[in-house]
Amino acid sequence: MITLTRIGDQPNVNVHTYVGLSTDKKPECVNGSTFFEMDKNRSFIFDAQNKIWRKLFVDEEAKVSSQTALQANITAGRDIDLTESFALDPSKTARDDRMVFEKNATVDFGNKEITVPSTLNTNGKNWSALYVEVGADVVLMGNEGGINVSGETTEEVDGPYCITNFGGNLRIVSGNYKAHGTAVYGYEGTTIIEGGFFEASPVNTNNPVRSWTLNLLNSAWKEGKAKFIVRGGTFVNFDPSHPNTDDAKTYVEEGLKVIQEQKENGDIWYTVV
Repeated sequence: MITLTRIGDQPNVNVHTYVGLSTDKKPECVNGSTFFEMDKNRSFIFDAQNKIWRKLFVDEEAKVSSQTALQANITAGRDIDLTESFALDPSKTARDDRMVFEKNATVDFGNKEITVPSTLNTNGKNWSALYVEVGADVVLMGNEGGINVSGETTEEVDGPYCITNFGGNLRIVSGNYKAHGTAVYGYEGTTIIEGGFFEASPVNTNNPVRSWTLNLLNSAWKEGKAKFIVRGGTFVNFDPSHPNTDDAKTYVEEGLKVIQEQKENGDIWYTVV
């Protein structure tokens, strides 16, 4: 349980006024409202233009503009504020060369993008760009930025994925995530999606060919070890309220609904509201 407090503007002092718990409805806010998660030691500021909460970065070490800096911050357990777009090195095919989060972190992609070459799915040994491990508490957010798997693929190629939760607590607030096969895979743990844009190319894993944009490991879902809680977001050609992925009947939180929008190219966008 995270206690939210409002940070006041009195001179030379931060006055934290209790406003509720993280499980409560978000308090009314205006642009620039700032809240602090006490037991996580994180500050967030409200971005009214994009209607999202952003991590309030105060640490220059959080700024990342290369794969080397990215890996350094992940290893050290620091937050990540992406300041430049870049592609991961296609010659580094080991799992440890990806974004493997074993410690708590907040990642703000902003308008920048990490590109993952599709060739990194070599022999099925490197099938996700970002991993959240057991015990890690990871928050992802962004404007137009996020994770993009690039390169040619076929209906028989499943991966790389954008994100795999291996048993941590993952919260996706916003950002763009485009993958081959599956954008977010829940192997174990809880994945909460509050917003963002998600797209995955279809995979011929059964008939008919379809996208598994969100997907859970069937055995983990049956044992109650893996779940999605979808509270927002837009999904291309994938309805999270009827995922049809051989696990949960719906990923959408009770009380919410999905609206559809047909695009000129034939795609259907499903948005949770």
